[in-house]
Amino acid sequence: MIIAVKDTDKVIVCYTNTDVEEMLAIEDYVDEENIPIKFNDYGFLVGCARMSNSSNVVLYNDELYNQDFTRSNINRKLIPNLIEKLKNNKVKIDEDNYWGNSIVICNNDKIYDINTVFEFYELDNFISHANGDYNDIIKGILVPTEGEDVESRILKAINFLCEKTKKDLYPLVITDTLSKKFKRIYSKGEK
Repeated sequence: MIIAVKDTDKVIVCYTNTDVEEMLAIEDYVDEENIPIKFNDYGFLVGCARMSNSSNVVLYNDELYNQDFTRSNINRKLIPNLIEKLKNNKVKIDEDNYWGNSIVICNNDKIYDINTVFEFYELDNFISHANGDYNDIIKGILVPTEGEDVESRILKAINFLCEKTKKDLYPLVITDTLSKKFKRIYSKGEK
């Protein structure tokens, strides 16, 4: 699951693994090598909602990952190249163009989304990619808390989601497009 929320001068991004079958040992799970989020040479954060072969194709292919993302560049270059690279790497894309992952691209003032059927959007405030009804729950927390500290809003959403679903979504990783530092939070209440 990935959540990206605009702040005054940056975008704060949180990643947690909600796919039980893909869970790693906790020490590996929050290791920078294993989280599907990277910063490229142009200052953009590129993150995938799920750790998988498809996220590896995105994050470890310089042609896809390391570019200056603009609306026209994403539509004309990135998405067609992404589809081609995914197919070349045997990532299943079904007849409805569904590939089972999504990409969030952001810098200090933009959040772009490429969803599970390769539709592209620019978002004004936040994006959440999660399993099932999780997105509605997250939105239900983020919208009414607008104006509060962004990291606190994200953690409120995660904690509420943990209570509502009875699942432990920790550990998680939080970063932002300004500092580009990764902070690991191992349990509820930790900051």
